[in-house]
Amino acid sequence: MNSVSLLISSLRFDIQLCTVRRWNWRQKLEFIFKKYYVLVKHAIKPFTLGNDFVYLSGRRFFYASSYGLTRYQSIICNWDALMRAHIPTIKTAVDVGANIGSFSRLIRINYPDCDIFAIEPIEELCAVIKKNFANDKGVHVYSTALSEQEGTARMMYKEMHNEFGFIDAHGNIPITTQTLDGFVKKNSISAIDLLKIDVESLEESVLKGATEALAITHYLIIECTIINNNHYTISSLLSRLYAPSFNFQIVGLVNYKDMGKTLFCIDLMMKNTMIV
Repeated sequence: MNSVSLLISSLRFDIQLCTVRRWNWRQKLEFIFKKYYVLVKHAIKPFTLGNDFVYLSGRRFFYASSYGLTRYQSIICNWDALMRAHIPTIKTAVDVGANIGSFSRLIRINYPDCDIFAIEPIEELCAVIKKNFANDKGVHVYSTALSEQEGTARMMYKEMHNEFGFIDAHGNIPITTQTLDGFVKKNSISAIDLLKIDVESLEESVLKGATEALAITHYLIIECTIINNNHYTISSLLSRLYAPSFNFQIVGLVNYKDMGKTLFCIDLMMKNTMIV
């Protein structure tokens, strides 16, 4: 995107943020002011992951990059209303590909009493999640990747672009892998009210190791990568969401387009019709 498109997108999210019902006007204006403050700050001062933060409603939020609150704002604007409209309560949420915990933070705001299992393979990012949820005993952080099998792998990771790390045989970071089914058993999870999966085009690999976990999942939010994705097609991915013990239906979606032209990614919200 060019600078004009980025500005238009930023202002659009500012307008959307003003419609968030749970926030009062002081919280909304505080967020917007601090978003632009951080952008200006890092136009002058280099960003350091794990050190740079802002206070939001009295709590520290360690952000992921020099873009500050922009990613977190997009998560709020895209998912806050959909989550509240379709998911009345959450007791247990599993955040696969948690990064620095932005999506987990939205879950915590809307469902303050739930348990959140935040799964992120990069230990550096797990450390930031722990900072973002300091003294929150309901957030459990695990440094591992979910895949179709247990073992080890390598991940291509750059701190400057930490939201786009991916498993690759030539990756620069060694990681451990396990299945979602195995993770659920190890942690004695009997039901998943919300499962979110965002693992940079390896979503189908997670689903292959999640047949038992999907049977106890009520709602699913999953990223579907379209362009430059050699791992799956939309058809092959969605075929993993139907079995005798589960059947997922779309209830909401978010489209991502490159300057309004190329559809490169879709995030789907789905419900398990066998349960909900």
